[in-house]
Amino acid sequence: MNSEEHQSQSFMRRHLVQQVSLSSACLLLWAAMATAPAIDEAAFAKLHHQLQPPQDEAWRGLPWQDSILKAKALAATQEKPVYMLVRSGHPLGCV
Repeated sequence: MNSEEHQSQSFMRRHLVQQVSLSSACLLLWAAMATAPAIDEAAFAKLHHQLQPPQDEAWRGLPWQDSILKAKALAATQEKPVYMLVRSGHPLGCV
């Protein structure tokens, strides 16, 4: 077996393991969701309220700008730093 054949077989094995792992994870998630108890509207509202971030967090009082250039100019006139929140990753979850 030459190097190319070995690399190809290795790739195929890794790909198969990934596919089996993903399929297993999906099956387990589906099974967990199928057996999860239903939640009523009052319990959902209570949980939703508990999961909200506190209103007195310091970043909530910062003046928001829609442009980094505007923020930079404003920060320069006020002699303050620019706070920039950056998120990267998949749009359905912060990474």
